[in-house]
Amino acid sequence: MKKKNQLLNILTAFLAAIGLCAAALVAFIIIYTGINGSFPNRSGSDLSQESDTVQAENSGNENFGASVLAMAAGSESTESAPSPTILPTVTIESGSYQVNGIEFWFSDSVINDETGKWKISTMSNMADITEYAAGYYQKLFSSDDEIHAIVNYAANTTGSISMQQDGTLNVSVYEHVDGEEHDAKSLFGGMLLAEYKINPETGEIQTNNQETPAASAEQDTQTAQDTQTTQNTQTVQGENTNNFNTYDNSEQQNTADAYVLNTESKVLHRPTCSDVPKIAPQNYDTSSSILSDLISQGYTVCGNCFS
Repeated sequence: MKKKNQLLNILTAFLAAIGLCAAALVAFIIIYTGINGSFPNRSGSDLSQESDTVQAENSGNENFGASVLAMAAGSESTESAPSPTILPTVTIESGSYQVNGIEFWFSDSVINDETGKWKISTMSNMADITEYAAGYYQKLFSSDDEIHAIVNYAANTTGSISMQQDGTLNVSVYEHVDGEEHDAKSLFGGMLLAEYKINPETGEIQTNNQETPAASAEQDTQTAQDTQTTQNTQTVQGENTNNFNTYDNSEQQNTADAYVLNTESKVLHRPTCSDVPKIAPQNYDTSSSILSDLISQGYTVCGNCFS
């Protein structure tokens, strides 16, 4: 009986304690609501926004750290191995172009060209190639390893322009071969008429080799042999006459000019040509004009001395 009373006392005390806690909680709620009106309501969106803010701060810190590392790595890489500057490649497209007032039709490829470096232009103007070679190079060359053919239908010639290792343009003029512009394998197949070295910036002719070295040497030798008899005269039927009054006379080969002209047949020769002494005096003339200019005047080259 005594133990039962003890348990009842303990239970009563426990319930009394719970009652006090409940009363205190009710009193707190009444006092708080009386002062603030109600408890704050924290919705899910507020919690989400707070979470996003925390994540953004963490992400910003991570990005900042990565940026610092990248800057450091980039600085170290730049100092150890600077990147070279790559210049854009200039491409000249096929089409019509004007150089020094002369119109060219330019093609960026030539049939059967296996190198890809050959280009070709056509024109119909009597201008000499030395007049426009530098301007043509400056406007229509994409790189210095190209070879350009210029077919001049008016002068019936085919020119060649290419850059040499010494920084000058090698300019050659050939007799035009019908249809050669349609096949790279046929280009420059005609007879060489003239050859020059030209400054690509100023257009100045540095050398003018209109003859092959062998032909020049032959002419120099013949000129030296004939110099001794240049002033000689002949007596024909008791009269003193010069060398132009006689056929088959080698004296006609003694000229300082580059070419001997037959004004009747319109054929031009080198002074050393064996046909020169056979030209009739009234048809004999000489000239040092550019070969292409003489060709434009209707002259053709001798098949003997130019072969």
